Amino acid sequence: MTVRKARAKTAGLLAIGGLMAGALALSALDFAWMSRPSLAQTLPSPPRRPSNTLAPDPQDALLPANAAQNAAKGKLPPADLQQIRVNAARLDQEANAAYQARNIVQAYGVWFRALRLLQYAAEEEEIVALGRIGAKAWGDGLAVESQAIAQRLLVLDQAIAPQTKTVAAEPEPRAQTIAIQEKLALAHEQVGALDPAIARYEWLLAQDPLGSNQSAPNPRLITKLAQLNLARLNYPDAARYTAIQREQGRSGSPAPALTQPSASPEAPPSETQLTETQLTERLAYIYEQNGQWEAAIAQQQKLLERYSLPQPAILQPNLAQLNPAQPNAGQAPPTLSKRPALLVAIGVNQAKAGFDTAATQTYQAAYREAQAQQQFGVSHEALANLALLYEQRSQHQDTLTVYTVLLRVDELSYNVFGLLQTYENMGQLQVKLGDRDAAQRALSQALHLAKLLDYRVTEIQTQLAALEAPSP
Repeated sequence: MTVRKARAKTAGLLAIGGLMAGALALSALDFAWMSRPSLAQTLPSPPRRPSNTLAPDPQDALLPANAAQNAAKGKLPPADLQQIRVNAARLDQEANAAYQARNIVQAYGVWFRALRLLQYAAEEEEIVALGRIGAKAWGDGLAVESQAIAQRLLVLDQAIAPQTKTVAAEPEPRAQTIAIQEKLALAHEQVGALDPAIARYEWLLAQDPLGSNQSAPNPRLITKLAQLNLARLNYPDAARYTAIQREQGRSGSPAPALTQPSASPEAPPSETQLTETQLTERLAYIYEQNGQWEAAIAQQQKLLERYSLPQPAILQPNLAQLNPAQPNAGQAPPTLSKRPALLVAIGVNQAKAGFDTAATQTYQAAYREAQAQQQFGVSHEALANLALLYEQRSQHQDTLTVYTVLLRVDELSYNVFGLLQTYENMGQLQVKLGDRDAAQRALSQALHLAKLLDYRVTEIQTQLAALEAPSP
């Protein structure tokens, strides 16, 4: 073996030895590293999400000593009550600050802690706080928090229920019971619990049926019950209370406007009053929603007498005269009447009630009044409903006549979508009547408009293709 080869062999052995030593050193380091606690183990645990539960917490450090035991005995000292109120108020300030800083989770966690404290205070104070914070949670779309507060209110409702069965005759206890029920009803309403809110307000109405004037049902409660039953889609009761509202307005006791519950119970009520016309409109709407077509028509007929009919505008044949960008100089535009649209609504209800002849006459009257005032959208609606009614009665020639008039109305108002729909309806009807040529002309016009609008082109092309195919 040469010296050069010996040196190379020695260098190789040294290199291998160095690599093995390095590997052993790395293994030792790895073992040492693995044996040490991880970074996550050395860091403090992240703050726990505040528990938004309303289960009592007798161990809360903000409660006075023995508060839970004393509260269970009904003997919480006044000093302890005051301490609870002060601590709850401080928590409320802290929650508001967190809420303003957009720390929503933290804010509601603090608010719920304040609510748990107030469970050891008077029921009335807890109810007010539940309503106030519940209204905020309801407005923020927080379902879990809203439901927890609603459930707590139901627990309080059941606890207070025995008091409502035998209201004390003495003025002071009676007034106290009624005051708690008022706050409980409002709190239910604020968290969107409509059924218990309606039940509380009905109880209050039974206790104070005449209100302060002692001559008519309590207007404030009647208004509230009308509002809540309508929101609850309880249309029969909504109609009943709304009718009472209107009668009270006629007798000089106008009902307050229907407003959403305020987040603050102390907020003053709205000064705006609903007029008899507004209540009649609401009543007609309720009857329509409940499918009471004849009752709705009766209310709408009353509205017709109230809606003033302005001086009709003259329909000019020159389309330039109809350009809204070119009003008559020095003349204010005429006030549009609500009558044409109301007549269309009456016609729809008459058709639903089976009064086809009356509906036909009503649609025609609506069209005449709408045209006189250049309310072309209402004119279109009246004629479209009239054509549908004629077609349902198989009065096909009358239907085509109405479609012809409807085309002229839509041309005057540049209603391209209306023209497209009318030409398509005409074509479909003429197909039924066997007039293929007329149907092809109408559907070709519809296809031209559909291409202009880039709307329903394929559907109309399919109809035309089926029409142009040879008959079997």
